[in-house]
Amino acid sequence: MDEQQPNKTLLDYAAGDPRLATALATSLRSMAAQAKNPDNKKLIDDVLAGKADLRDVLRTKGVASRFGETALPRVRSFMALSEEQRAEAIAKAEATLTAHYDRLVEERKKRSGEPGGGVRGQ
Repeated sequence: MDEQQPNKTLLDYAAGDPRLATALATSLRSMAAQAKNPDNKKLIDDVLAGKADLRDVLRTKGVASRFGETALPRVRSFMALSEEQRAEAIAKAEATLTAHYDRLVEERKKRSGEPGGGVRGQ
């Protein structure tokens, strides 16, 4: 499997959206690179390889506390926005996801020399 391509489990968590699954895989690779605890790194690597469940990572003490420190305030800020502001934020996030995904697809195409770069559905 291409290390940049998310596995089926991550694709399932992303409701079948390859952009979200790719962003999730990218975030997990970043977390693994920054992990100080070798057990946490191995667990994240196992998730990326499809050998462990993402929920197991979210249950680890370090990840859970980091998530609470970073994500929850952002969720609260998002919920405090007006409907129009939320729609604008969602549109911006969609555009960012699409641009990130398109960039990765192009990189795969260049590496593989094949149309679609081995990406399903491309």
